[in-house]
Amino acid sequence: DVGIYDRVVIQELIKTIAQTKQFNSTEQRSFKVIVIVEVDKLTRDAQHGLRRTMEKYVSSCRLVLCCNSTSRVIPAIRSRCLAIRVAAPTLDEISGILKKVATLEGIQLPVDLANRIGEKSQRNLRRALLMLQSCVTQKVPLTKDQQIIEPDWEIYLRDTARMIGEQQTPQRILEARERLYELIAHCIPAEIIFKGLLDELLANCDDLLKSQITQIAAEYEHRLRQGSKEIFHLEAFIAKFILLLVCGIAFALPSRENTLFERMRILGPLAPTNSRVSFTCSALAPSPTVPTSVHALRPADIQHIGAIGDSLTAANGAKASTIIGLLIEYRGVSWSIGGDSDLTKVVTLANIMKKFNTNLNGFSTGTGNHNASNALFNLAKPGAISADMPNQANMLIDRMIGKLGTSRFNSEWKLVTFFIGGNDLCSYCEDTNRYSTAAYKNNIKTTLDILHSRMPRTLVNFVTVLNVAELEDLHEGAVCKNMQVFLCDCAVKPETREIVRVANIAYQRATNELVDSGIYDTRNDFTVVRQPFMEHMQVPATSDGKPDFSYFAPDCFHFSSKGHEAAAVELWNNMMEKVGQKTTLWNLADTLKCPSTGNGYIYTSKNS
Repeated sequence: DVGIYDRVVIQELIKTIAQTKQFNSTEQRSFKVIVIVEVDKLTRDAQHGLRRTMEKYVSSCRLVLCCNSTSRVIPAIRSRCLAIRVAAPTLDEISGILKKVATLEGIQLPVDLANRIGEKSQRNLRRALLMLQSCVTQKVPLTKDQQIIEPDWEIYLRDTARMIGEQQTPQRILEARERLYELIAHCIPAEIIFKGLLDELLANCDDLLKSQITQIAAEYEHRLRQGSKEIFHLEAFIAKFILLLVCGIAFALPSRENTLFERMRILGPLAPTNSRVSFTCSALAPSPTVPTSVHALRPADIQHIGAIGDSLTAANGAKASTIIGLLIEYRGVSWSIGGDSDLTKVVTLANIMKKFNTNLNGFSTGTGNHNASNALFNLAKPGAISADMPNQANMLIDRMIGKLGTSRFNSEWKLVTFFIGGNDLCSYCEDTNRYSTAAYKNNIKTTLDILHSRMPRTLVNFVTVLNVAELEDLHEGAVCKNMQVFLCDCAVKPETREIVRVANIAYQRATNELVDSGIYDTRNDFTVVRQPFMEHMQVPATSDGKPDFSYFAPDCFHFSSKGHEAAAVELWNNMMEKVGQKTTLWNLADTLKCPSTGNGYIYTSKNS
């Protein structure tokens, strides 16, 4: 990183100059002079080192410190210096210096050209001299109407801004970061980079966004002046700009689409209370003795619940009313493991299970990431793909053992819901080898193998990957279109939509064959049951046949709290259906099915 060793450089520079003295004291000057420019760019450690070193060698040298902002120089240095404010040169002064330099170089510089260079340099003498040099390289003799060539770094910066405006993806942020590093490494000041980016971005964005972008720019410019690591603040500004651009104007600005009427039209009503779900099952007691077979397992026998997956299990944006809320993981309302409140207020699989066993453990509550204490056995991570699942499985097992102890882990029954694949399909068109059906199936098999080998007394719900092609039905309105392109462009772009649809079906068939093969039914205390309610899922519709956006978060991709409760009902009802007779789409039922086997067992391949 640029400047990471600036403290050592500064101290060694002063020591090298100050320690060297002449033998003939009569010829020795009273002191030596060291000029250090851009002192305000030094890190805090370097400035403290400078203060100590300048005090140590004050008898043999004097320092001239140059800076653009004294507020970024530590008080200990400011108090030891005489401050002299030097204004930027005027246009006349710059023009005069350019003429003098041209004369010394034996070049005839027209007055009009000198004035134009001075204006274009924005009173920056260094830039003006570089522009003059470019003009001489281009054409001699110079003419008054000669074109002034822009410095290459300005063109490079403008291209960077153009890239950001053309495409708003995580990959584009990484590309912009590399270009910013390149500019900083060539000693282009961060303030100039920031101003150049802002000018270009504002010139090419919607007028309705400009006030919001200006507010964001003011905040990050302040941080840039106060902070010591310039690249972080520049990159953060770009990320915030991209987020704002992707979000559009529907929720960020006081426009027509931000009215309550338009929000209801675009997203549908906010999720209602959950009293609509009817639970009429008898509170079945646990088995008289702890079951030894997973095929004789009642809901009340399950002591612990866990889940692995991606942002759909982490419940990103489940209770969000704006795009910004999508960054929050509302794990407490996650369809497969959320445990906020109770079933009368929040419908989740865990809250349904709590009707049978009030001592159920492991469900997540509130908000936070997978490492938060309230996440418990919800190990899902936003952005996860199938290749991440083996690691999540091992982390889940290690966390369970750490919290329960080996004895309880081995002796008590556990329910784990495993759902992954959406992000693989959303990136399928970018790398068909990495996200191939074979790779996906292998990742699922590796994960299930880990659970099978390390988890005794466990029933695994493997939820078949959802039909991402259905996103096409939600592809309307500025917000939905932009967010879907940002999150899952492969599934919504016309040129790649069909290959993703084919891959989606192949994913489902491959995992169906894997689970149905019976390789995970080799022990009585472990099984994997395929729950296919997502397989042919269609976007819920309103009474007039239009997509019901109330089931989805503001990005029209993740589930809203209403969508999570619908998924929870479908998952539970799948568990109550015989293997081979399970529904493969959302029925949007209002009633929870009850255990229907003679002894109230959860259906598996061997008791169906």
